[in-house]
Amino acid sequence: MPVIELDMILALLNRADKLHAAASRLFEKIISGELSNVSIPASAYLEYELVMRSRGYSSREIADDVISLRSIPGLGEVPLTSSVLLSASGCGRLMGSRTSTPSTHHRRSTTMEL
Repeated sequence: MPVIELDMILALLNRADKLHAAASRLFEKIISGELSNVSIPASAYLEYELVMRSRGYSSREIADDVISLRSIPGLGEVPLTSSVLLSASGCGRLMGSRTSTPSTHHRRSTTMEL
């Protein structure tokens, strides 16, 4: 199942983002049904809230964005579980998880020494 992470959400909602055009095309494919079974993890919504609060956005503005994203036809949501958190943080790889999916977080995360 393809998963949309925070970077694509930010790119979609920010016209000045260098990935905005790519994000727009991606979401157009989801809406048209060309891409199916695509989801946003609940953890990405939480990350979005934290980033936007740090940038001074109000709770209402953040809620409106999340509501808009959740109303996109063909876009699902992955519930927030410890497995999702481990996968998003890159810890799943370190713990030998075979179900973790690659994400933008894996590229950003630092290697942990255990």
